Amino acid sequence: MFNLLKIQLHKIRHYPIFWGIVAIFLLTFAGGNYAIFRMFEEILSQPNVKMATMMTGIKISIFDFPIIWNNLAWLAGFYQMILAVIIIIDISNEFSFKTMRQNMIDGLDRRDFVVSKFWLIFLLSAAFTVMLTGYILVMGQIFTEAEAGVSPWQGIEFMLPFFIQCIGYLSFAMLITVLVKKAGLSLIIVFAYSFIENVVAMAYKGKHFGKEEDITLWTDFLPLQLQNNPIPPAFFRMPNFGPGNNKEDESISSLQDLFVGLDWGDLGLSLLTCGVFVGLAYYVLMRRDA
Repeated sequence: MFNLLKIQLHKIRHYPIFWGIVAIFLLTFAGGNYAIFRMFEEILSQPNVKMATMMTGIKISIFDFPIIWNNLAWLAGFYQMILAVIIIIDISNEFSFKTMRQNMIDGLDRRDFVVSKFWLIFLLSAAFTVMLTGYILVMGQIFTEAEAGVSPWQGIEFMLPFFIQCIGYLSFAMLITVLVKKAGLSLIIVFAYSFIENVVAMAYKGKHFGKEEDITLWTDFLPLQLQNNPIPPAFFRMPNFGPGNNKEDESISSLQDLFVGLDWGDLGLSLLTCGVFVGLAYYVLMRRDA
């Protein structure tokens, strides 16, 4: 198994485009989070927001413990599309340059191919999760007031569903690439489907937000939404914010009340979806020529 990992790392280490995408990912992540920070600074400086903060007694923030774990895990999910480019290009090159066929001649089988790609997915997901964890700990320490008395580790459990979500999205990219084989078309399908599904899900949830508690929508069972469900953004529960504009929610009196705990049932469905994506990719490979 570790031999497969070494083979995979040897391949991508010599891809100039791999290092280029990694650089783009890091720059985009840094720039995107700075833009979010500046946006919230602008929001907080508005007189009506200051008045709402005084009336409700709730600080408007996405960077305070413990809600920062919910919020940034949800926001970081959008950056997974950049990592998906690495998976799509790597797998499509295997078909374009016939390296998969050469590996089979050298003694590897289709199962080894899928396992090696899964190892790459696992490593990229783990690296992103570790980076995000460090970023959250730093930002949370900067913005959380000392008198809040909140443990910085409360909410770290959301890194587990984020890690699984990342594996799921990259496994979805692997499945599409195995089906299509072409990098350009695979990129279009993955990004277009991701965009359409998220727009449909958010629009439909927006219509029902706040109307019923624990409502189950058909959009919750779309493939990528099953990955997103375990990570609910806490800032949607802020007064005068989010699709429902929950102005009358008297149960929310502090940032601590905005924290949404981890749903282990949703996490199980997310993990199952990862297995389905990988299993389907293996099934497709077993059914056709390299």
